[in-house]
Amino acid sequence: MGPWLPLMRWLSSAKIGHFRSLDNYMDALFELALILTLHWRMGLLTLVAVGIAVFLAATLSWFTGWYGIMVILLGFGAGMLWEGSAQRVNRIVAGPTRRKT
Repeated sequence: MGPWLPLMRWLSSAKIGHFRSLDNYMDALFELALILTLHWRMGLLTLVAVGIAVFLAATLSWFTGWYGIMVILLGFGAGMLWEGSAQRVNRIVAGPTRRKT
């Protein structure tokens, strides 16, 4: 599957911008927090990328919003790669599963 599957499920079910009540909004935030907790590598690198983008936008006059979005997307992509490689290593370390007959 991949580390991005829970995020895609959340985005498709949350209907961002169309919350009818505070309960739906809180449920969506809880699901997002749960996803970032379970896949902490993606969340960590995304937060670092947000910090870098904000710092660069504040200090460099030519660093526009589009550059910031690209930095954040690169951070998110790097987090997905890190998460995927960590899951592969966990499968290799755990070894093959054997069925009992």
